[in-house]
Amino acid sequence: MPLTARPPHPREQCHFTGVASCLAKDGSLRECPCYRESVSDSGKQRIVAINDDTAFLQLLEELLGEMEGFEVHTIKQWDTAYELVRDLQPDLIILDVVMAQEERGWNILELLTLDPRTSS
Repeated sequence: MPLTARPPHPREQCHFTGVASCLAKDGSLRECPCYRESVSDSGKQRIVAINDDTAFLQLLEELLGEMEGFEVHTIKQWDTAYELVRDLQPDLIILDVVMAQEERGWNILELLTLDPRTSS
């Protein structure tokens, strides 16, 4: 899925990769998955996977990315997951509730279920 032109990144580090290396010298993101086409523009079903296992996220993105009709976003950083899910408004969330820091997945799930924008 091609990345579209993006506005400057709102933070100093990438939401998805958690590293500052996504930032270009001008402060914009060139290869970051944070600013893909929106589902409303593409007409695709938006899927968000939250997991601390990079290999799992890559496999999922490859498998679902090959299928027509899906826009896949992967999130490895638990501390930005809730905010990103709220902003992306996905059709499906795949959440690893047993992350390296035991309670993090359950905390994200609780936040998502308490927020009316993400609870359905």
